[in-house]
Amino acid sequence: MSLEPSTAIIILAAGASTRMKNKIKQLLPWKESTFLGNTVKVAKESLGKEILVVLGAYADKVSLECIKQDVNYIINPNWKNGLGSSIASGVKQIKALENNFQNILILLADQPYISTEYINAMIKGSINSKIVATRYAQGFGVPALFNDKYYTTLEILNKDFGAKKLLEQEKQEVKKCECTLNTLDIDTFESYLQLVAQKIQE
Repeated sequence: MSLEPSTAIIILAAGASTRMKNKIKQLLPWKESTFLGNTVKVAKESLGKEILVVLGAYADKVSLECIKQDVNYIINPNWKNGLGSSIASGVKQIKALENNFQNILILLADQPYISTEYINAMIKGSINSKIVATRYAQGFGVPALFNDKYYTTLEILNKDFGAKKLLEQEKQEVKKCECTLNTLDIDTFESYLQLVAQKIQE
């Protein structure tokens, strides 16, 4: 019997990719799949018990990838309000399930080096912590895991008060995941081309 807390994973894939030169970032080819497909794959192979993808922009096209990957998804009608809104939408959906998950772990669809090992390290690190987050130069960010104490707060996140502000507010409760991780996220088509070129050279 697993000792890890029961954890649901929310993958945020609602953005409009405005700096991607009319490309849909979630569907850009990566490894044997797409950015979103790869994120779903590593999540499925993790200790997470439930996976939910939150869609918004291009939902008609990105939902087809979710169907292909056999993963549950919802569409956040307020996706233009930012990541906080999509997190809130996902948390409400997870809470509506019959399973009472002890944790919710939030992933982005555009961090191509996220690994199953990293996700598992975060889940295992949550045994004695209310929040486990990824450390950046400017503080903590996603991937981030919150225990059920924070569900009500997560449900009311918006563009004015997002996950980063919550992590800063609760920094005394935050545990840094001790697993090494390249937290690169891809914001422009040029950075995507650089990523692909680097992968070819490896």
